[in-house]
Amino acid sequence: MRFARSIAIPLMTVAATVALGVSQVSAQTLPIPSPTDSAMSNVTQEQVDAIQSDLESNGVTPERTVSPDGTMTVYDLATGTRIVTTEPPAPQVGSQSDIHIGFGTNIYFYFTQREQGAIASGASATVAAAACAISAGAACAVVGVAIAAATPYISDYGRCPNGRELEVAVSYLGGFQSIQCV
Repeated sequence: MRFARSIAIPLMTVAATVALGVSQVSAQTLPIPSPTDSAMSNVTQEQVDAIQSDLESNGVTPERTVSPDGTMTVYDLATGTRIVTTEPPAPQVGSQSDIHIGFGTNIYFYFTQREQGAIASGASATVAAAACAISAGAACAVVGVAIAAATPYISDYGRCPNGRELEVAVSYLGGFQSIQCV
């Protein structure tokens, strides 16, 4: 009798899991690591996308479920292995979790807990689009600099404690200035 193996992992850890040999994992469901786990620091969104593309180009059809908690994608392999990727919901423009942007000596991006989680899990493009929309285009040219600074900061230190926002200052010419929890 064959048992399907099941792995519940966030989107950013798929590449590390597949590289380590998913087929060797026991039949239990693994706990979902937090976005600050060390396994995630070496996996890029491009690697995850490449693995998902490779699975799909080899005939593995995923089953996607979208809910208010995020998107879950399930890949059932012929070996009986099941790969489950999850990603958090994208920040919604107009919700209470919007990015705050301030203009002064620099352009200041204030990423809420939700945006920090989205950046940590690879949804940077969605966060950038939201920041661009919120600023009516005024911050579009430099939002990439802010996210590029926020990504390793969140990876190294995790989300700001006690629900605080992550402030990233970028000059009007696009130079990174500072980053801190506020």
